[in-house]
Amino acid sequence: MESLLTNLFYLPNSGVIIKGSYSLWFVLLSLMIAIFSSYTALQIASYKKHCSGPWCDRVTILCAGLALGGGVWSMHFIGMLAFHLHTKIEYDVFLTLLSIIPGFLASWLALYFIDAKHNAFLPLLGGGVLVGAGIGAMHYVGMAAMKMELLLRYDLSTFLVSILVAVVFATLSLWVRFYLIDVFYKRRLYIINLIAAVAMGFAISGMHYMGMAAARFIVPRGANFETEANVVPSVLAFGVSVVTLVIIGMVLALVTISKYKAVTIKVKESEGRFRTLVANIPGAAYRRRFHNNTDTLFVSDAIQDITGYEACAFLGDNCQLSFRSLVLDEDLGRLDEINERGDASIEYRIRRADGQIRWIHDHFKVITHDREKLIDGFIMDVTEQVIARKEVDRFKALVDFSEDAIICLSLKGEILSWNDAARKIYGYSESEIIGKPMSILSGLSYKEECEFIHGVVQGKRRHHYRTRYHHKNGSSLFVSITASPIMDSDGVVRSISKISRDVTHEVLETERMKKQLDHDQLTGLLSRFGFDTYFENQICQAALNADVLALIFIDLDGFKYFNDTYGHEFGDQILKEVAHKMRIALRGGQGIGRLGGDEFVICIPSIERRELAEKVAFRIIQSLLSINEIDGVPVSITASLGISMYPENGSDMSELLRNSDMAMYEAKRNGKNQVQFFSTD
Repeated sequence: MESLLTNLFYLPNSGVIIKGSYSLWFVLLSLMIAIFSSYTALQIASYKKHCSGPWCDRVTILCAGLALGGGVWSMHFIGMLAFHLHTKIEYDVFLTLLSIIPGFLASWLALYFIDAKHNAFLPLLGGGVLVGAGIGAMHYVGMAAMKMELLLRYDLSTFLVSILVAVVFATLSLWVRFYLIDVFYKRRLYIINLIAAVAMGFAISGMHYMGMAAARFIVPRGANFETEANVVPSVLAFGVSVVTLVIIGMVLALVTISKYKAVTIKVKESEGRFRTLVANIPGAAYRRRFHNNTDTLFVSDAIQDITGYEACAFLGDNCQLSFRSLVLDEDLGRLDEINERGDASIEYRIRRADGQIRWIHDHFKVITHDREKLIDGFIMDVTEQVIARKEVDRFKALVDFSEDAIICLSLKGEILSWNDAARKIYGYSESEIIGKPMSILSGLSYKEECEFIHGVVQGKRRHHYRTRYHHKNGSSLFVSITASPIMDSDGVVRSISKISRDVTHEVLETERMKKQLDHDQLTGLLSRFGFDTYFENQICQAALNADVLALIFIDLDGFKYFNDTYGHEFGDQILKEVAHKMRIALRGGQGIGRLGGDEFVICIPSIERRELAEKVAFRIIQSLLSINEIDGVPVSITASLGISMYPENGSDMSELLRNSDMAMYEAKRNGKNQVQFFSTD
């Protein structure tokens, strides 16, 4: 190794150094070949994106490496032919052929690694070093193939500069090709490749001519040097150039043909997929001219399902009809106005071949193709959707204008929809209540509301009920509610509807009427109907608790005289005063009823002894005796009282009432103004 380095870089002190000359035309030719081969290699590498498999990828990069490696070798050979030493030079065939390998391998490996990881810095730097080293190896192996009388030595510094030039320009070229293309992606690819090829051409040529500048051709001591002129004919240089260009051109042509074949296959596959897609979509695609909406250039076969006419009826110079001719006159003006805008979506009606009127949704967009404005569009039959939408709109209108609050709930009890009637009834606006739990209104807990919804879902039936809900202002109101499950087409419950109506006035009116039925309008005591209900409840309670109760029947003595003498209004005043005294005597008046006329009844529940009932009865007699004057007229009011005991004197109301009535008449027969217990004796 040391001997080899000495032979290559040792310059003897004595000896004649022969300087050669260059043919400018051959130098330029070598540079052009370097640039052309580099451009070809990069252009071939760019075809890789059209490959359909890994095998195609590898072959493409291999061809690119072959083109670049061949260009490096050809440039070196033409460069050597451009150099004249005016002495006889021969070339070792083996070394000359061997010199092809470094340039080819380095080019192929560099392109392979950079293409695989072109966004990484290390592959770029490694690729530049590989190509530069390959160019250098090819050059110096080719130089070693020279056979001549002169000694070949190198200046070490210039030698190293030549390698550096090759690496720098090769790296620059690869950077331009594989990095700038990502930055300036809008530029045409061939411009990027051309810039990179020029850089690579200078890398190849620069390394060669720097290497030649490093070479020293020395006449050996004692040698008889004879000069010769025109040793290498121009015809040979021309032949090498032509052969090189032909080979590179054939490689480029082969790869280009393969590329376009692959592109053609992809286009056909894409066209097939497009046609299959267009054929299977639920609508028809079309293309027409922008300024002539009757000139249809393409329409898919699905147009027949929409219009009843075959696609061919709309196409060609002798087309039978245009799609516009199918549009109803009422919709034509609106359609023409939309067409002027270019990009739009519109719904309109057409008349099919069978006379049916169908709704069409048309979505189209303006495009430019070969400098001509065209319309690409897509139409669908949306008749069912339009009908369904109108039904929804009608239903929504019914909901919006309904006087009933219509509320939709999720299965978690959250409010999903809220109409205007709900706002009026409950006070909440839609924005305030949507998403809130129904328990805000119902007063139920979240758990109770969910249990109610679960019951509706499980039963899959309506629930009708009345309840008390809460208004936004804090007040309560009575509502009548119908809760129903909302099911999808599969019968699965998805939500709950609650239709409610404010029945507060109705409930209050009912309570008022019930109160009128239950209470005597004159005295405010329980009416006969009200007392019957009250007394029946007391009997049931006494039966459950095994209690004793007393029923006191009261009839006023002498009332008829005052009523007939002073009139009914005066009699009414007496009855009011009697009712007032009874309430005082019973400390609240619960259980006092007026059967009619001057007859009254009193129920005393949970009484322990008969004496207590008798005590209450005498207290009533005493309270009535305190009535001395009505409206300035002196009066004297007494009463006869009969008492029956439950369960001793009867088990139901009618029996007890009959027995106490009999006891009351017994008291009248005994002189009035006294108390008599019922007795079977």
